[in-house]
Amino acid sequence: MFNFEFSHLPKAFKVFYMAESRLKNEKMTQIHGHDFYEIFFIKEGCMNHFLNEENSFKMNKGDLCLIYPEDIHYFKKEGKSICVFMNIAIEKNWFKTFLELNNFNFSGRERYVHLNENREACFIHDLIQIGLAKNDEVIKKGLINSLLLQILIELKIGKMVENGVPFWLLKALKKLQNIEVSEINESLFVNFCNRSQCHVIRTMKKFYGITPTAYCNYQKIKKAREILLSTEEKVISVCNETGFNNLSYFNKLFKRYYGISPREVRRQLVSNLLISAKK
Repeated sequence: MFNFEFSHLPKAFKVFYMAESRLKNEKMTQIHGHDFYEIFFIKEGCMNHFLNEENSFKMNKGDLCLIYPEDIHYFKKEGKSICVFMNIAIEKNWFKTFLELNNFNFSGRERYVHLNENREACFIHDLIQIGLAKNDEVIKKGLINSLLLQILIELKIGKMVENGVPFWLLKALKKLQNIEVSEINESLFVNFCNRSQCHVIRTMKKFYGITPTAYCNYQKIKKAREILLSTEEKVISVCNETGFNNLSYFNKLFKRYYGISPREVRRQLVSNLLISAKK
């Protein structure tokens, strides 16, 4: 078995490395481990992922997986089409500090999540922005923080396998997804759960490591980011459209989740469009 070391990877940023990989035939890849955290995301095709001598897990376009430093795994392409996936390597100690600073308590069960089309588009957009940032370390660091926060929150609240989560909570979460984002709030969510507020808070923190209020805010901020990236709406309009009455609070919350302000997201988008147009 081969063991990859983070210090041997070519790095554009000292704690973060990303690359695109392709599986062209159905041969099994090398069994390996590594001393860093790895996130990989399926862009095209599908594969079987073999992890820690357990049963394989079939992964399709839009699926994402988090690998821990102690894991051993390998891949095998499925079907006739080529399988294309992104690898993201993150230095172990830096990632642990990042988890602590953002109050993420991972149990080791958080492995897989599927990103829908909108989330997948945002994820790909972030990877492109990191690549375009090149020598601007400040912007690059903000983009990396934003990308990791997005991934970690998705892993916490959108796991492909819901281990022991009560049906009433899953039902309430699903019901909330069909509500206009401007109407989402903790009171409505608790009402959907048909349980006491204290019980809902305890259960959410137990299974997802997040409070109902934080979950609702994330859904609203995530929608705000999608609007900023796909329209020319003013920030104040996006703030109101996603149910925030206070622009200062909206900006503060947005920066907490994505590392940069809504206006910086818009400026980066315009700047990168101009760069792309010149090429």
